[in-house]
Amino acid sequence: MGGDSDPKRILVVDDDDSTRRVIIEALSRTGTYEPVGAPDAETALREFDRDRPEIDAAIVDLHLPGMNGDELVARMRELSPSTAVVVITGFRNDGAILKCLEYGAADYLTKPLDLQVLGRTLERALGRRVRLVDDDRDVELRAQAKGWVELTAPSDFEYLERFRTFTETLLATDMDEEEREAIRLATDEIGTNAVEWGNMGDRAKKVRISYCLFDDRITFKVEDEGEGFDPEALDDPTIDPMAHIMARLSKGKRAGGYGVYITKNIMDEVIYSDKGNVVVMTKYLGRAPEANT
Repeated sequence: MGGDSDPKRILVVDDDDSTRRVIIEALSRTGTYEPVGAPDAETALREFDRDRPEIDAAIVDLHLPGMNGDELVARMRELSPSTAVVVITGFRNDGAILKCLEYGAADYLTKPLDLQVLGRTLERALGRRVRLVDDDRDVELRAQAKGWVELTAPSDFEYLERFRTFTETLLATDMDEEEREAIRLATDEIGTNAVEWGNMGDRAKKVRISYCLFDDRITFKVEDEGEGFDPEALDDPTIDPMAHIMARLSKGKRAGGYGVYITKNIMDEVIYSDKGNVVVMTKYLGRAPEANT
């Protein structure tokens, strides 16, 4: 774990004394963090008093006595929008997890904690906290039915990563590792295309990403505000990889372009809108669809 040359003040909120102590000791050993502990929300909120030093980041347990972690995240974000928040828990609570995502939590980790993973997560959250303060106000989350979630956010890769992290936690018990990895890769590729090529990196434009979980499958939809494209006009990059790379470089594009091809091969169904700015992807869980067998 580590940070930049200026010590960062980290608030660790967990009612479990041993967990709180282990995290504080690990952060203290780095020499780059100044951790302070709180066993409940009331104590934590006192650390945001105007006469106290700034809280750079908070590590918040989801289940706390009195005010729960999701409520605490909301209060923290009101008092100090630039404070990065990482949520931790040993128990899955779908509603609370989604609220934490909506309130602007940067990441979500499950117990037992891997301290190295926590360290990397904290560093990443700190590195991006200031840049996203204004954008976080434009995030919209809808989850009106069980198994369905939709996030609308500015065109920034950070929000794609947040959506993926939180949905992986929500869906962890519903699919095996191979299915999770396929979904992770497909949503990363298509989400990246939506931000980078659909919206051309314009942060004023929005990306909308959603999923719906059924008994036998999960369906994702990714939509951008760009002009769209014709996916059928894309060349197969595997036929002549070098020629494919050189053609992209000549057009000022990065050496990639495998996203659509990869997605079509790892998802069971991939459908584009006529305009090409909306893609719907389906992965069948535990078996392939009848048409593919």
